Amino acid sequence: MRRLFRPQLLALLVLPLVLAGCSGLRISFSPNPIVLTPDATEIVGTVTVTGTGIGSVYVDKIVGVAYYEDDTEYRREELVVKRNVPTFFGSFSREIRISLEGVDFTRLDRVELSVSGDDPGTLIIPIRIEE
Repeated sequence: MRRLFRPQLLALLVLPLVLAGCSGLRISFSPNPIVLTPDATEIVGTVTVTGTGIGSVYVDKIVGVAYYEDDTEYRREELVVKRNVPTFFGSFSREIRISLEGVDFTRLDRVELSVSGDDPGTLIIPIRIEE
């Protein structure tokens, strides 16, 4: 039986540790920026979560929060996901809707999307109001 040389043994021990740290998620939103008119009744968009690296990453939920320009939270919408995303060419998309009932359009500033799970992250999408 052939004996492993020390460099080979070291590589066998270190490789799983290196690969375990090589996965993550990328968050995108469409449309970006969000363009609204004063008669809009909701923000509607598609959140896409894409895996990067090797293995898979667990996503628990996606939370979308609309904020006014003074950082006051206007409305929150939560999507429960509870799934693993393969990190090699893996992705999924979900539609998110945030009601604009009672909103002060002159103060509306942005939507922040937060993904919770193995690799949490946040994406900020600006809001532009057009007449």
